[in-house]
Amino acid sequence: MKSVKSILFIQLPLLNHSYDYIQGNLEYAPASISGYIKSHIDATIEMYYLPFVVSNYTSDSVITKYVCSLKPDMVAFSCYLWNVERSLFIAQMIKKDSPDTVIIAGGPEIQHGSIALEYYYDQIDYFVIGEGEWFFKIYLTGEKIHDFIVNEKKNKVIIQPMEEMIPAASIFEPYTGNRINTMPDGSMFFELTRGCPYRCSYCLYAKNSRKIREISFNKLIEAINSTDKNRNLNELYILSPALNVTKDFKVKLEQLAGMKHNIRLHSEMRAENITPEQARLLYRAGFRSLEIGLQTLNTSALMNVGRNSNPEKELKGMHELQKAGIDIKIGLIPGLPGDSCESFLAMIDRLIDSGFHENLELYPLMILPGTEISNFAKRDKINYLKKPPYYYNHGWGISFDDLLCITKYVEEKTGYSHITKRLPDFSCNDEGLFCRGVSFNGDTDINWNIKNYIKDIQANVFTFFITIKNTQIIYKCFAHLLNGLPRNELFNIIIYNDNFLDESKILKIFEHNDIDNLYRRINIFHEWKDSLRAKLYQVIDNFSNYSKARESYNCIVPIFRIDKNNKADIDKMNNYDDNLLVSDGTFSQIKKSLIKFVDSPESVAFENIDEQKEFYSLIGLDYIQLPFTFSIRKKY
Repeated sequence: MKSVKSILFIQLPLLNHSYDYIQGNLEYAPASISGYIKSHIDATIEMYYLPFVVSNYTSDSVITKYVCSLKPDMVAFSCYLWNVERSLFIAQMIKKDSPDTVIIAGGPEIQHGSIALEYYYDQIDYFVIGEGEWFFKIYLTGEKIHDFIVNEKKNKVIIQPMEEMIPAASIFEPYTGNRINTMPDGSMFFELTRGCPYRCSYCLYAKNSRKIREISFNKLIEAINSTDKNRNLNELYILSPALNVTKDFKVKLEQLAGMKHNIRLHSEMRAENITPEQARLLYRAGFRSLEIGLQTLNTSALMNVGRNSNPEKELKGMHELQKAGIDIKIGLIPGLPGDSCESFLAMIDRLIDSGFHENLELYPLMILPGTEISNFAKRDKINYLKKPPYYYNHGWGISFDDLLCITKYVEEKTGYSHITKRLPDFSCNDEGLFCRGVSFNGDTDINWNIKNYIKDIQANVFTFFITIKNTQIIYKCFAHLLNGLPRNELFNIIIYNDNFLDESKILKIFEHNDIDNLYRRINIFHEWKDSLRAKLYQVIDNFSNYSKARESYNCIVPIFRIDKNNKADIDKMNNYDDNLLVSDGTFSQIKKSLIKFVDSPESVAFENIDEQKEFYSLIGLDYIQLPFTFSIRKKY
């Protein structure tokens, strides 16, 4: 077995056009594992992660080039359902360039039945089902690793036995151990427990660890007491699937309350046993938000998935939390065996009538590999996606059309949606760390050839800025741009032209070039246009033409560009229905009129980044400035 002197950990984010999930891609697990290696195995091994900007914002080719330039002995991917396909693809490119690099794939997604084990992947040396600390202990110390290897589709799969879970005292907490910093918004995860006492059949929490292992509570106290201004901690997301069943829970809350700290705490718990006193104590302890996995009010459906909760008591507990001033997020899962479309919609109405209008969050049922419900699904011949995100489609009383109906109903009733409709970034920089977009003249056929731009695609959300006089060329050449786009990146295509476009022709081009991909699958319960990897926008200077496009387009997103010549038209705009691009130097002239977009800032874009910051300050929102810039390259 090859000696390991350096390990690179990679954890890739869930991509969307608005970067909404970037804040959640904190490499907490790699930091915890690397800290464990340093503390318990070998302090001389060099360990590192991808830089924040590379991991969260760059393309597959940039990541591959960066990894291969480092030449680590081992690369370890943390695989989740939202990044496993991309991780396998990047691993393949790394292996091609650096065949001697040992590549490991672990994380929650590595389970029997996962797409990761569906085929033979020669780029992966070992797949790991179990805890990363345990794997590295047996691998790096030369223990009998072959005793734990099974072959699955020729893949070498290492499986951690239940009796070999690492002790709680050995779990390394990376924030207090100075191996990880906060996200740009000041948030941080904190793993308080591993394992779960509940046995919900759709969940993996308790699969490998039914006994709760709790990290020392003093570590949480230490994290909250951290006063290092450079780390900017203001919110802790406590990772614990059932926080209020941990030992001495009330005593711990009282201890937190006595600290009178200013850190916002967040976690998840069941609400059925929450009393008024406990809710108030949670607030005094610093909890400002909580996730409540209600799932459904249908007791039969709950029993069918092994969730033995009392929904009526849950409702009472949620009311108490709400009265105490805690923002609760109520998770609901349509599709559980025993539920129906009618009962689920009735539940939505009841929750809204009970005052939870702004608290509901819909999560489609996932038939996750390795869960008990996946065995039930096979037994009952249930239809579900066999690739991530493994969404249930129909078979247990709720059909695919029902799921579409439920999704739309919740969006209409509450305004909640997984789809964030944020306009692209229109600011331009000639210089930057990497390239996030190109601009070109679209009136020349050859400029539409995607081969011209492959080397420029250095961001995982890449933008084409295309100026056109003759719109007929779009119908002729648009396919040349779509056909051959890299498989894992997302794209914004922005057309600058005032003329009305024939959307039916463009839709045919989209349909012809449509391929199966994760982004499409994640958004199957939303409109087809919301699942396109390439979003098409049209910037229009004439308000009359813009209004016609807004009323007529379905797939193309029209944007009205306002400047000193048409600034009076802003008074005709609706803050929820319209999309606005503020040209450079115009903000000061329309500042007062822009205030009406206070509740929909995602509908306003700026050519000048400083004016965008001023706008956010005007409406009282924080603008998170990332410590780097990407360039826009003028090609033709």
